[in-house]
Amino acid sequence: MAKLAGSVDALAAALPDTDPVKPRLRARAVTLGQECGCAMSGAFFAGAALLAAGHFVFFGSLTPGSAATAVGLVFAAAAAGKVAGVAVSRLRLLALRRTIARRLASNGGRHVHLH
Repeated sequence: MAKLAGSVDALAAALPDTDPVKPRLRARAVTLGQECGCAMSGAFFAGAALLAAGHFVFFGSLTPGSAATAVGLVFAAAAAGKVAGVAVSRLRLLALRRTIARRLASNGGRHVHLH
């Protein structure tokens, strides 16, 4: 992810200094490059924990086996949230790269290879 963020930041650095959104685009590239998926992982964890607790309160009897299954599923949901958070950040970085490349092309900037 850091490599992609670095390439997006380098592309943004090629924008003219007179471009009013250049600092904001570069800051966004840095922010997205530092995303680790922890926020989404926490949200998935909390949601799964609430669902598991609700299930036991309203529908199920709590046994050691069902508790172990619930704990495993809650942690699996947290892992899935981590992967989803990183994937979303990567997609946002790719969209930002495309935005910057279009901005460079419309400003008559020098040719920049994206790959």
